[in-house]
Amino acid sequence: MRADEHNPFSTQLTRYRAALTRLTEVGVRISSRSRLRAYERRLLQSIEDPRAAVEMAFAIQLAFDLREVDEIIEIVSNLPSPVDTATLRLLQRLHGGEEHPDDDKAGHARESQYELYLGSVLRRAGINAKHGEPDLAAMWREKVYHLEAKRPSSADRVDDRLRSAVRQLRLLSEPGIVALCLDQVVRPANKLLLAPTLDAVAPEVNDLITKYVAQNTSMWKRRLPAEPVDAILFTARVPARLMSTGHLVLGSNLHIEVLARARTGTSAEFIQAAAAAYMAAQGPP
Repeated sequence: MRADEHNPFSTQLTRYRAALTRLTEVGVRISSRSRLRAYERRLLQSIEDPRAAVEMAFAIQLAFDLREVDEIIEIVSNLPSPVDTATLRLLQRLHGGEEHPDDDKAGHARESQYELYLGSVLRRAGINAKHGEPDLAAMWREKVYHLEAKRPSSADRVDDRLRSAVRQLRLLSEPGIVALCLDQVVRPANKLLLAPTLDAVAPEVNDLITKYVAQNTSMWKRRLPAEPVDAILFTARVPARLMSTGHLVLGSNLHIEVLARARTGTSAEFIQAAAAAYMAAQGPP
């Protein structure tokens, strides 16, 4: 499954400012030095700059900013009501981390962001999702399904984050699902995806994630059959620049690896529903 995304900068800035205001209203302190404020400043600069073109370095940084901005907007637009303690704890981590994801080696803020983002897209689709331990508990068709959300900061961190997810799922009475974000894994460091046209972005992202999963199949087959994991959802949202027009866009992809024991029954159906919810959130607001 895959999708392309694009929105005007002015619209995003208005929506992003409303999201930041909402975060402060629920008790999140955002300092002027926070990466969240840096995104706001660069978005405003891009709108107010009178030049027909800006420096490439600025455009590249802005492309990465837009992915973060889009996720923050989605998170705030679909918060549980009222905002519970577990959700607030995750929200309070958002302001941390480095501005550019490739400089954020610890990745704690962005992993919390990913967990919040997954919860938001499930709630957006009408699936009641609560944050806590495990990361997400989703009520669907009168049954609870558990997800562990991990966002490795680099390819070297994938194994560590997968191990962490498995350890947490071992504490449950039933198998769960691992959601693994490959944003920082499938894309070359500090580089945008380049595509000739908008129509080419989705296939490019699809190729990246499909190639990664194929190259690492032995990892899943070796480790997971004996573990309480029904499936892995691999997601990727990759900033891209269109060579034909210079526009900045996001290309999104989701790949599902369902383990044998979960290929039939309600678990398989929920996995498909969760995947559909994720992709539905990638279209226009």
